[in-house]
Amino acid sequence: MRLKENSTYRLFRCVLFLILCSVGSSSIDAADRIMQTFSAASSLASDQASSQSVEHNERHFAELMHDHRNTEALAQYETYFGRNDTNVIRNLARARIYRSEGKSAVAARILMDAIKLNPQVEELHFELGLLYKLREPKRAISYFTNALKCNQRYLPAYVELARLTLDKNERLRYCVLGLLLSDTNSTEAKALRDIIDKD
Repeated sequence: MRLKENSTYRLFRCVLFLILCSVGSSSIDAADRIMQTFSAASSLASDQASSQSVEHNERHFAELMHDHRNTEALAQYETYFGRNDTNVIRNLARARIYRSEGKSAVAARILMDAIKLNPQVEELHFELGLLYKLREPKRAISYFTNALKCNQRYLPAYVELARLTLDKNERLRYCVLGLLLSDTNSTEAKALRDIIDKD
């Protein structure tokens, strides 16, 4: 079984290789090459450690959310990623936490900022629609429509549009379009069939 090389060991091998290759050349050239290689390898090791740290932080944040430890998850989020995080998935998760805690204004701000950076992500528009669904249905409809503009196959938006639309023909149109795109046994298909049955 071959042992995994860690970053320090690879760095040591690179430096050793350069020392062996530089025998016979001037010591100044050899020292320069060794320092350049050492610097590059050190930077690579630092990047790998940083990447592993972000992955660890994301896993921890997800575990806290999964365990419904929202307050702790938000505190860790601030510590790990800061307030100006541009990652869509993490911001979406953070907005969902705030929405679940009834802090709609904060969730809306997070989603609006994320949409400015990533206007083509349908889930961001959809989540905003969910925020406004009860208070401002017309505004929610516009966000659900925006979600469909980003992705015409985004089934949750068809379901919500069919639920909110007052016009019976329009509601039927959303149901039929959603059913044509959905898997027959999906949750969305069932919801759309239920809407049709109620009409």
